[in-house]
Amino acid sequence: MAGTLAQPVTLLSNIASENDPHARGPNSILDLIKYRLPGLRQSLSPKLDALGEPMPNRTYPGGPLSIAAPIAQSQQTDDPVRVELGRLGWAPGKQKGEFTSVKVTHVLTPE
Repeated sequence: MAGTLAQPVTLLSNIASENDPHARGPNSILDLIKYRLPGLRQSLSPKLDALGEPMPNRTYPGGPLSIAAPIAQSQQTDDPVRVELGRLGWAPGKQKGEFTSVKVTHVLTPE
């Protein structure tokens, strides 16, 4: 574990992740490179949850160099809609990439 942590690319990836408030979704090889580099990671689109909101990035109690506690933390939401959906055990399904209206197909983009 210490050998992996000492690699410069791993250190850069940890720093990039620690400084980014949102989880990101790389879609190509170039995106995978950007994902691991500080400054370039923020140019990727954030991952969206089932309600269309950006997902928060994982945080670790010890920061980017956490070895003692490599367990991600999350915060409980106080959003009443999310609380009720959690109580019901329901989440909306993933949206298809396109829809048709009056015989015209519209493609949905992340934007």
